Amino acid sequence: MFARSGQATIGLYIGQSLQNQVTGSSPLKLFEDSFANLNVTSPTLAMQLCGPDSGSAHRANGTCLSFPQSTNMTGQVAYNTPLEGLADVKNSTKLPEVVATNQGHGKRHQHLHVRAECKTTRVESGDSCAKLASRCGISASDFTKYNPGSKFCSELVPKQYVCCSKGELPDLRPSKNSDGTCHAYKVQEDDNCASIAVENGLKTEDLEKFNKNTWGWAGCKRLLYKTIMCLSEGDPPFPDPIAHAQCGPQKPGTKKTKDATDISDLNPCPLNACCNIWGQCGITKEFCTDTNTGAPGTAKENTNGCISNCGTKIVKGSGDGSVRIGYFQGYGMSRDCLYQDAYQIDALKYTHLHSAFGTLTKDYDVEVGDKLSQYQFEEFKRVQNVNKILSFGGWDFSTKPATYAIFREGVKPANRLTIATKIANVIIENELEGVDIDW
Repeated sequence: MFARSGQATIGLYIGQSLQNQVTGSSPLKLFEDSFANLNVTSPTLAMQLCGPDSGSAHRANGTCLSFPQSTNMTGQVAYNTPLEGLADVKNSTKLPEVVATNQGHGKRHQHLHVRAECKTTRVESGDSCAKLASRCGISASDFTKYNPGSKFCSELVPKQYVCCSKGELPDLRPSKNSDGTCHAYKVQEDDNCASIAVENGLKTEDLEKFNKNTWGWAGCKRLLYKTIMCLSEGDPPFPDPIAHAQCGPQKPGTKKTKDATDISDLNPCPLNACCNIWGQCGITKEFCTDTNTGAPGTAKENTNGCISNCGTKIVKGSGDGSVRIGYFQGYGMSRDCLYQDAYQIDALKYTHLHSAFGTLTKDYDVEVGDKLSQYQFEEFKRVQNVNKILSFGGWDFSTKPATYAIFREGVKPANRLTIATKIANVIIENELEGVDIDW
């Protein structure tokens, strides 16, 4: 972190093992109080806190820098922190490592009785009980006395807090928020449930229990990066948006709801298409198969799942078969085989007959294809005793770069009346019964 006040520029680095909540009230206050005793003639001043057992979790580069004209000072501080990487430093202050006395961690459980809490330090990767005892400044036997258990030293976990003095470990468990929502945490790189749990005074099974209804919670075995999870009891948090999502609660711009337990139906896909866990719409099994693993917004590994409008079963109504629909490919005469003249259609088999396809120009003028297609459209109009409908669009027209934007522009408020009027005029002029927009 960097800041500027007047002509002074200040930089501060706090290692992840340190308690940034008390930075201003402890080591920086000692630094400030020491100004009067320092004979400083250089415009540059640095302070770093070093110890023989502190590592990269305390410092950026894993080593303390060597400064000329450095001065050792002793004072009561809560933890150690360095200021690294300053060039041309003339004067510096180096403080010894001191064990942390308290872990500020947001809202914690409140107790009706006063407990004697021990001084603590946090386990780093590669630590042993011997290293921890040395960091605490106590003997190995005292460390074992303060941290009993035959398997304690063999089951150390990074980010775990251990006692450096008599007393009980502080209660690090987060409490739920005043609005009833849980204490939320976003999963970081290299996180796992064990490290998250021990850092917050919890057990892995607590995390599983708290997150049964958390969106996207795939469980501790598949802890996903950037998942927003619960570290306490309470209502689940609202998930972060996914860039380019088209549906579901993670569509950008979605307003958070008070109740995040049933948000799957937010922003449904057009035409009731399926929405998968990534917020994409489709109608195939890749979009429509619900493979949730328990919590909402989840899917089995190597699947995309489905959160709304799921399933591909064709829903049959209670119709008696009195409506029978046929599609005639007006462009079929361009094929080498399997083509049919419109006038060969047996109209007695259908109640409604569609001619495919009519298309639109960029000015929304209606066309019915090349010369052969135009001829077939005229033949189609001659068919008697059936409701004749002109179908517009189709797959090619809706997706090809040259034409895919025509429907999209046509439905905008400024163009709707124009496109509707031109289509309706063609239907009326050709004595057809209706129009089908196949977009």
